[in-house]
Amino acid sequence: MLIKFVKGTGTVRYGGGWCPFLFWERESVGSKMRIIRVALILGLVILFAGLMTSCAPNYSCFPVPEMDDYKVDCYENITRGITSAAEVVKLLGEPPEKGSAYFYDDAWIYPSRICFSMRPFVRACLLNIEFDSNGVVTNWTFVNPYTNLPLPIRETLEEADKKLKHEQKYCDVPRIEIVQSVVKGVSTREDIEHVFSAWEPSSSFTVKKIETEQGEIWSYYVDRPSPLYIPPFHLIFTFDEFGRVELIVPQGYAVGPPAL
Repeated sequence: MLIKFVKGTGTVRYGGGWCPFLFWERESVGSKMRIIRVALILGLVILFAGLMTSCAPNYSCFPVPEMDDYKVDCYENITRGITSAAEVVKLLGEPPEKGSAYFYDDAWIYPSRICFSMRPFVRACLLNIEFDSNGVVTNWTFVNPYTNLPLPIRETLEEADKKLKHEQKYCDVPRIEIVQSVVKGVSTREDIEHVFSAWEPSSSFTVKKIETEQGEIWSYYVDRPSPLYIPPFHLIFTFDEFGRVELIVPQGYAVGPPAL
């Protein structure tokens, strides 16, 4: 099958700011209806982007060697119209979320590292926040999703703030310092919900709540272990009526209606 790449666009939302960026998606030659669909999506995105404040962030990658060694090249291993859903699961694991995402219905959503959102792809890591039976924070840690082992924070607060300040030149980026916002023995579930609501609607998707004998564990997807809370990007898959990959689209934190 001949393959070509179709240039597309999307938007990344930071609070009240909207930032356009480009994506590339695989398109089978001769698949005119899919090209039309992509063109319509692009038109809507451009329209919404024009109505919003546009900006152009420049992300800097911070290595997480324990995770980055698991990177997978989706373009090399996944082909639209051929690769099945079962093959995607074999390659990337079960999708953490299924449902409507951005402009796509019945999508599979994989939180990803910002600088490894498709080529290559690396799953986002987790920020686990533990609560006791009274709903008070007892501990928090970053966890490797591939091994379930804790991850150290190697990025300094100064390094994280430097990158954040660069992005704040262009976008309304909320600053959440974890040590000050997630305080052991002090912060409550309500406090955590309030703090992370600055990233809504993305945070409503990225948190998973699990009940334990001691209380609860809330797991937030994050780009990397950092003194600051940095949400991930997302890799979106849709499938055709035969269960084969139809679209592969990397997206940012949120995009204009409908949003993740």
